[in-house]
Amino acid sequence: MKRVLFRRAGLGAAVLAVAVIGAPVSSGGAPALAAHSSDRAAVRLAAAAPAAPVRAASAAPYCGPTVIKSSGEAWACTFVENFGTSRLDTDKWIVQRTATSNFTTGVTDGARACYLDHPSAVRVAGGALRLSVFKATSVFTCNAKVPFQTRYAAGMVSTHWRFSQTYGRFEVRARIPSSREPGLQETLWLWPDDPTKYGAHPDSGEIDFAEFYSQYPDHVIPRIHYSYDPATVNWLTSTNIVTSYNCRIDQTAWNTYAVEWEPGRLTILVNGDVCLVDNYQADNTTVPFAPFNAPFMVVLTQALGHGSNALTSDAALPATTYVDYVRVWR
Repeated sequence: MKRVLFRRAGLGAAVLAVAVIGAPVSSGGAPALAAHSSDRAAVRLAAAAPAAPVRAASAAPYCGPTVIKSSGEAWACTFVENFGTSRLDTDKWIVQRTATSNFTTGVTDGARACYLDHPSAVRVAGGALRLSVFKATSVFTCNAKVPFQTRYAAGMVSTHWRFSQTYGRFEVRARIPSSREPGLQETLWLWPDDPTKYGAHPDSGEIDFAEFYSQYPDHVIPRIHYSYDPATVNWLTSTNIVTSYNCRIDQTAWNTYAVEWEPGRLTILVNGDVCLVDNYQADNTTVPFAPFNAPFMVVLTQALGHGSNALTSDAALPATTYVDYVRVWR
């Protein structure tokens, strides 16, 4: 296990938490989506599970049609998850729990999400992974490093200790909650296996290739985290361009989000269209292509918002992000 400083930043606001990314959910071969005993005892969630959205089944059993690199070569498939079974494949995924990671989202002194291994927070059904945030029927204690009281629980998974890769194309097809009120945040992102390789966050990098804020429902706002000199930002050469506010989506539809990660360049695409190009030049190391020259894992998170996007009484809960597939090429 690695104890790391974990930073979630967006739109000028940040939430800091100490995380042990990838701590085991349980031992001894328990069913993938059986609620962890401490989670089961901690909270009584709303009984009604989210209804399955209308969707088409994945057409291909592997990474689908050939995708071509800018060089003209074909990308080679290295990881695929179509969520076609009735439970989470624990050979590929781990459910992140606040009890073992100390990860939480939301507002410290307000609506704050406790991450649980519970079917109402994380489950696979109808051909999709469902990551939900719920309001419990009563206040419960979240077993963080410093326990806290809350009525909110949420779901998050990662490929830590299961799969990671340096460079390649990472693609997720997902549908976010339909809320147009502040309060919800969702992130599809890549996190380094060694989050202190080049120093504490953001020095060792983080790639949020799709991040959503319910107060901006028609946008996806990617964010690339690393240390750089603001004076080097150059829009003409796409140097150190770490975010974009011009990536539009149809919130009610399934959308496809991808990042093509090459030495020295990150290209983010939404539904096949280029959304952001960053020719990154970190200022905390002279190692070529650092910090994005090391293995990163895949992380999928349903979260509560913070700052101007903090939860309001108008936000509808439960809210669920549906993930149709995750595909990775090299």
